[in-house]
Amino acid sequence: MPIGKIKSVLRDKKDHYVITLYKDFRIKHNIKINNILLLSLNGKEFIRRPNSDFHLTIPKKIAGIKSKKIKLNVLKVWEMDLAKARNKLEIKNGLINNIGSLTPLKTIFNNDIYCLDSGDNLYIWYSVGGGANYVKIKKCINLERLAELVGFYFGDGNTSDGIRSFRINNCEPSALNYSLKILNEMGIGKESMKCQIIFSTPNESLDNETIDRCVNFWSKTLGIRKKQIVSVSRSKGKTESLKYGSARLFLDNCSLVELIVNGVLPTFVDLIKDPKTMGDKIILKGFLRGLAAAEGSVTLTKLNSLSKVGFSYDPHSNDLEFYKKILSNIGINYGGTHGNELLIYGMKNFKIFMNLDLFKMHQTRDKKFKLGYKNHKFS
Repeated sequence: MPIGKIKSVLRDKKDHYVITLYKDFRIKHNIKINNILLLSLNGKEFIRRPNSDFHLTIPKKIAGIKSKKIKLNVLKVWEMDLAKARNKLEIKNGLINNIGSLTPLKTIFNNDIYCLDSGDNLYIWYSVGGGANYVKIKKCINLERLAELVGFYFGDGNTSDGIRSFRINNCEPSALNYSLKILNEMGIGKESMKCQIIFSTPNESLDNETIDRCVNFWSKTLGIRKKQIVSVSRSKGKTESLKYGSARLFLDNCSLVELIVNGVLPTFVDLIKDPKTMGDKIILKGFLRGLAAAEGSVTLTKLNSLSKVGFSYDPHSNDLEFYKKILSNIGINYGGTHGNELLIYGMKNFKIFMNLDLFKMHQTRDKKFKLGYKNHKFS
């Protein structure tokens, strides 16, 4: 239920509207200049911070064009200073008790990031221009599941500086569906995601039959609406090795990027380089499963016995040393490298991977690994 309602007339400022929070309303609801407000208009929530004149900006896409007379609901009010504070990371019973503890204090552009407590959920938001899109996320999150998602993102996502969209890419439906389930557990439903399909072909263009085949497959397999698939694009390749191409799932939400890419990811990477606590070791195991889904490979002998497991890496980065470090932290003795891939041999290592359920997120590799493990002469 709203804690207050404002009747006002929108003032047009070209790219947005403005209203004023008048004194009587501010006094009645104890709204101050250092507050952050959760608002609702036409059934859509958004967050704003009053400026020095107690003006509020209203996005035109939320206000609509039916009438400039509005009834604006004030749903919640937060203190700005409290929203900038961060609790210490606390892990209990396999859960991160407050995801806000992993949220950066500032964006990469030096804007303050606010963690706005709303019971079981947290609104993460920062003010830039009219205000960035917030992300509403569960406050308590399963540590291992989050680590799996972050490991997968590290391998198949986009961690480039300045990225403003959360993206994961793969050609394996099970890996993408697994990631979508984790995001849903965190409070981010698949209905909010968009999808791009990339189809590799030597042809100069894609025919309608190919486009329809790819759209129908990924829509059905991922359980998303066709209108969520925004493009099917051609990638030049020597052959058409994948019948349905690969899929990129993305969400244009800067606040989510700040949380995952600039908050959770670097924190987890630091912890698993030198794991000390039980929580660190849980993160390490989850991260490796995600990384294996993104960058792992399984090679069998002619007799369908395990030959080797590999992890692809970017030769222009520090990934190779990072992989060696985290694998050694679970007792893996890695072999050499070949073709930008770190290779692991031997039944002792394979047993560790089996106990870890390394390819849990990737059904195709998991089936291949377990077949090879079963047929290995020392298993």
